[in-house]
Amino acid sequence: MSLWTECSQQTPKRTAGSLYDLTVHTVDSFRNEEADGVLLPGVGVVHGTNPGTDIALPKTGATADKFVGVVMYGGSNELDMKKNQLIIPEGYHVSVMRNGRVWVKMAEGEEPTYGAPVFLVVGGDGAGLFKTSAEEGAVPINARIIEVGSNGLAAIELYNQMTAASSGNA
Repeated sequence: MSLWTECSQQTPKRTAGSLYDLTVHTVDSFRNEEADGVLLPGVGVVHGTNPGTDIALPKTGATADKFVGVVMYGGSNELDMKKNQLIIPEGYHVSVMRNGRVWVKMAEGEEPTYGAPVFLVVGGDGAGLFKTSAEEGAVPINARIIEVGSNGLAAIELYNQMTAASSGNA
């Protein structure tokens, strides 16, 4: 009879919402305002009904100053065995990276390149995904691409999200 000799609870590398590396980063906890299974790791979120407490996917018209960060892949979320999908229930707390390096989901058809700026898709089917160009329905965030992955993933480096206007430097 064989026994497992190695077991890990670490998130696999190059997974949406996983840490890119161990450089300095800030991760805070927020309450999911979306319905069960709508919010997924590796997507960008904005302030919800109660800023500082709730987060949600960005709706049409959301602005960059409402961007909170990227939903992290966490071991406290359940895998729906029937759908083979990670479920983050409404009302549960999720970890959101505010600054640091993280793997994110890119919008369909995006071909990111190293150093490219990052834009958050607001509204529509791709809400919360990321792009590298300022197209309609995408707002700039303070980040850049640091590695191109596969399967629609890229690693980004999030910088302090305060804008010049909100910091008093405008």
